[in-house]
Amino acid sequence: MRYKNNKLKTLGPQAAHLVITLYEQNKPIFRLREVRKILRLDEVSSRNFVRKLVNRGVVTRLKPGLFILVPFELRKETEYIGDPFVVAREIMDGKEYFLSHATAMEIHGGITQPQLVVYITTLKPRRSITALGIEFRFIHNQKRYFFGLGDHWVTKWTAPLQLDTFRRKIRLVI
Repeated sequence: MRYKNNKLKTLGPQAAHLVITLYEQNKPIFRLREVRKILRLDEVSSRNFVRKLVNRGVVTRLKPGLFILVPFELRKETEYIGDPFVVAREIMDGKEYFLSHATAMEIHGGITQPQLVVYITTLKPRRSITALGIEFRFIHNQKRYFFGLGDHWVTKWTAPLQLDTFRRKIRLVI
């Protein structure tokens, strides 16, 4: 019997080494520079290698140069975004930001409906990014308005996100 979606998520020795290393480093979301470092490949080879992993459904491309491992528990699924708040942190790549507006309300339980837009307040203007149906919208703000921030742990193992906790409480009280 033949199936319509008969993509096999097979891993060769190099792909297996990459996947195992990323899981050991607790980095299911990764960049091309990490692939180059782990596999000791040049830029063109690492791009081609990751493109083949995307085609096999082992990895999903979130934006140019940013990828996420598709958990093998999802079997034949080839697209996976994971936690959008963690993806937002990885999109920011160490730059100053905080999750704000309806996103902060959702994290703190102030909204009951799921949001398909993640609001990220940043110091520099950026274009919105859409990844697998979720829009990451960037709100430009000045440095003087970056106050009242707090860390929010997504899980026990996932590093904290920057969150607009102080202003959220003010908005809810008013």
